[in-house]
Amino acid sequence: MKKGNISKLLSKDFEKIVTGLGYEYVDTEFVKDYGSNVLRVLVYKKGGIIAEDCKKISLEISKFLDKKDPIKYPYMLEVSSPGLSRPLYNDKDLNRNIGNEIEVKTYKTINGVKNFIGILESFDNDFLMMNSNGEKIKIKREDISKSLPYVRMGKLDE
Repeated sequence: MKKGNISKLLSKDFEKIVTGLGYEYVDTEFVKDYGSNVLRVLVYKKGGIIAEDCKKISLEISKFLDKKDPIKYPYMLEVSSPGLSRPLYNDKDLNRNIGNEIEVKTYKTINGVKNFIGILESFDNDFLMMNSNGEKIKIKREDISKSLPYVRMGKLDE
């Protein structure tokens, strides 16, 4: 199995395992991290993911990997939450963020802008609709390079 195809080829199996345990599957990445191959499985649960959740999922994925042995390279398995400011990977992520402020980066300039911050109002297969300071913005999904929840940093009280 080629390194570039690993995450794509394992994602369906991992999704079955993760959802079977009662969690939501987000994504799989096979990346180089500090010189080591890392197979990273990202999962979600309303209320957050804790270490015990990761351990439980990791054990089941490890059993699957030991049985199938699909990766012929040395690697480390990592199961984690995608984090607070993670990219919005799929429609489930977008649904969870309707009514919330998000940041969208585009491949090309739209009305002189490539970075948008606004409230996600809706989306469909082709477009994402936002409201930024009262202005309605419609962005083709194919033009989006990255979208993520917008995290506003507040001032610290002295």
